[in-house]
Formats: sequence, C-alpha cells, structure tokens
Amino acid sequence: MWREHLQNLVASGTFRTQQSLVAALSDAGFDVTQSSVSRELSALRVRKVGGCYVPARLGGLPPGVAVHAGFSTGGGPLVVLHTNPAEAPRLGQAIDNAALPCVLGTLAGDDTVFVACVNGADLSALERFVGLGQLGGAE
Repeated sequence: MWREHLQNLVASGTFRTQQSLVAALSDAGFDVTQSSVSRELSALRVRKVGGCYVPARLGGLPPGVAVHAGFSTGGGPLVVLHTNPAEAPRLGQAIDNAALPCVLGTLAGDDTVFVACVNGADLSALERFVGLGQLGGAE
C-alpha cells in the first residue's frame, strides 16, 4: 500500500530528496525506511528532472527536441510552446504521454504546441518537463 502512495507522491514532481519522501510517507501513516524508498524508486525507474523525483514516463523530452520559448495566458488554461520546425508533433506527443497532472491535452502544428491545462493548475511539472523556467504570461 505504501508503494502506491509513493508513486502518487513522486507523480506530484515536488520531492527533491528521498528523506522528504520518507517523511511524507510517515505523515500518511507508513513506517518505511529510506533504503526501502531507494530500492522502490530504483525498481520504478524514477529519475530526477530539474532536481525533483519524477516517474520514468516524465523523464524528459524526446532526443533532438528543444523548446525555445513558452508563454501562459496569465493564469488561464493555455500554454503556447515554440520549438524548431517539424518538432512540434513529437513535443506534443511527449507531453501527452507524460500524463502531467496539470495537462489536459495538446494540439501541435509545425513549430508550435498549444497545451490545454487545468484552469488555475500549478504548471511547475510542465515547466520542468520542457526544461523552461517559469512560463511567462502572454503579452
């Protein structure tokens, strides 16, 4: 049962240390050691992206895909990402496959991806996934 809870914690993309995961599991009523958490993270192929633990499916962009700029609609549910020509479909598919909790889906053109997000959602997992700092508001 603690393993399922660990997976949910990791999916949030907010934990930077194994000790913080142990503490969160303890807060939820699970008595688990750091070495047990370490073994489970390894078995799940969890990795660190941007300093935070994330599931393997959130492990990053496809090879050769680069995001040059990203803009949000100032707290609204739309993010626009710009990439190289012909890379947007792969970027959109990677974001969809990542199953980020803040993303509803994507629409990709040639070099632009529109990301439909949950209204008011924390976009930090998306920012980490695409390798951008804070997504700036559209002017």
